Amino acid sequence: MHGIPGFESDGAAGGGEATPVLRAARLTPEEAVGLVADRWGLVATLTERLETERDDTFRLSAGEERFVLKVAHPADSPAHLALETEALRHAHRADPRLPLQRLRPATGGDDAVTVTTADGDRIARLFEWRPGTPLIAAAAPDDDQLVLLGDALGRLSRALRSFIHPAARYPLAWDLAQTGRLAQLQERVGSAATAAALARFRAGVEPLLHELPRQVIHNDFNPGNVLVDAGEPGYVTGILDFGDVVQSVRVADLAVALSYLIFPLGRGWDALPPFIAAFERRVPLLPTERQVLRDLVVARFAQRILVNDWLQRDAGDPRRDPDYHDGMLAALDTLL
Repeated sequence: MHGIPGFESDGAAGGGEATPVLRAARLTPEEAVGLVADRWGLVATLTERLETERDDTFRLSAGEERFVLKVAHPADSPAHLALETEALRHAHRADPRLPLQRLRPATGGDDAVTVTTADGDRIARLFEWRPGTPLIAAAAPDDDQLVLLGDALGRLSRALRSFIHPAARYPLAWDLAQTGRLAQLQERVGSAATAAALARFRAGVEPLLHELPRQVIHNDFNPGNVLVDAGEPGYVTGILDFGDVVQSVRVADLAVALSYLIFPLGRGWDALPPFIAAFERRVPLLPTERQVLRDLVVARFAQRILVNDWLQRDAGDPRRDPDYHDGMLAALDTLL
């Protein structure tokens, strides 16, 4: 696997728009159906294979029930996968009404099972299917819906504040508290805009990091990981993908979400207060957190640009979208 410069010991890889890719041999649909029958005792029908960066993910139906089978990449750390699972379970217990996926235990009662393949052992988990449309594919949210989005993230942040796990602190290129470690990427693929963003982080955020509250955060409230339904009173019907969960500064969860509201969802900075206020009704921020918030959003754009550029230029990832890249740069320019 290609290690991101400055984060070479990152066994979890991390998500965001792109991650280091080493594609294992794909499970066939027949193998997926057989796995669910053998380890979960379910007679299932494959609905579709879902495109993902590293793992194998399938949507299946078993009678009236619908599930998502996720079979992790063989290089993914078992400790990190356990972190994801336990964070999800903790959030459920802390706030049972949060719209999170639930795990279906295997027949032996375990949350995950190990599958032996030609590429090595892989960890498989079965999740319930959540209804709704990905926010990225839905109509742009109005102010009332923006409030419901901010409230959902605030509830999740509050639910995770008491969660502690030994694997929650690790090198992660998508952790805003670790933005200073992006210097090597800046030297290789950076631009004047990303240099300015990193300079703002060093000047405005780094000296205050020790003052910012820390906890485990979801860290990837992007419009591909949020399901919505305008016909539902709560609007948000699903918060997916705990793959970037990490112990970081608390306000980073809010900054990550705001960056995606700006791009690709097209909200200007001045249109974000309804989301921020809703988040703060659940998680009141300290003055220092409010002080660094904009600089953290700027830093998130630098993360997104630098990591994706490096993956395309150095790691040979062919998925880089020039239009998306240009959109991120334009959004960053409006914030600098």
